[in-house]
Amino acid sequence: MGIADNVYKSLLWDGMWVFDFSVVRELVGKHCRGMPKTKVYRKATNAVQSLRKKGLIKRVGAGLYALVPYRYVGKEFIADKFHVAQGLMNKIGGYCYVSHHSALELHGGATSVFNLVYITSEVPFRQLEYSGILFKRVAPSARWGEFEYYDREGMRICTSTKEVTFVDCIERLKYAGGVGEFARSILSFTGLDSKTVVEYALKHKNMSLNAKVGFFLTVLKYQSTGVSRLGRIRSRDIERLKNSLETEKVFYLDRDVRRGVYAEEWNLIVPNEIYALYPHNE
Repeated sequence: MGIADNVYKSLLWDGMWVFDFSVVRELVGKHCRGMPKTKVYRKATNAVQSLRKKGLIKRVGAGLYALVPYRYVGKEFIADKFHVAQGLMNKIGGYCYVSHHSALELHGGATSVFNLVYITSEVPFRQLEYSGILFKRVAPSARWGEFEYYDREGMRICTSTKEVTFVDCIERLKYAGGVGEFARSILSFTGLDSKTVVEYALKHKNMSLNAKVGFFLTVLKYQSTGVSRLGRIRSRDIERLKNSLETEKVFYLDRDVRRGVYAEEWNLIVPNEIYALYPHNE
């Protein structure tokens, strides 16, 4: 078995559905221990060329390649967008994860599927387009956002936790598809823990954010009862956010919508269609 075939099997075994050249070079180095780096580089280049010629990998762009399963060799094949996102993040390195609406999709909460993947990353990168899908950077607003790994067909995708996703989307609703899309999505968002949500929100020291998070947690508590598929939404956690609002200033749930209903409990102007979800709307 040649080096190229060994590389392909290793990538398949490790679930590396999308990867960059450095991954191939590392695998070749393992197969050819003690070989000078220049020769390893040359053999890795040859392996990539051989695999492309056989139709076993395809170029994605930005120095990335997608692994083509045997059953798709010689046929049309489009790599999964989250596999591409992880391959890109592996190449970027540093603090980065799939976030906002894209994380909603991964967690099964989004009501719409976008041809767009948001990646929160400290390291700037050029926007990538692949098969009509954009991979766009979001600069982190904080460094304490927690992430986890979501298994997708054997590839571990680094994404924000449900609680971080919830707060991040509220903080920047434009990356959540807008307030309407977010409000619809969270109603099918399962397993949320309000204590973790509140602790993460309070770290931002932003009263406007606290009011918005409190509003949406109240909506979820109203839609559920204690422990349910929506998660554990506790009244005492919501009260912590309410007690953090030491101002008479009025906030807007959506900065682009200046008309709506005043939710006095949160000093918040809420668009009419969103306020309809709120329990105190008699």
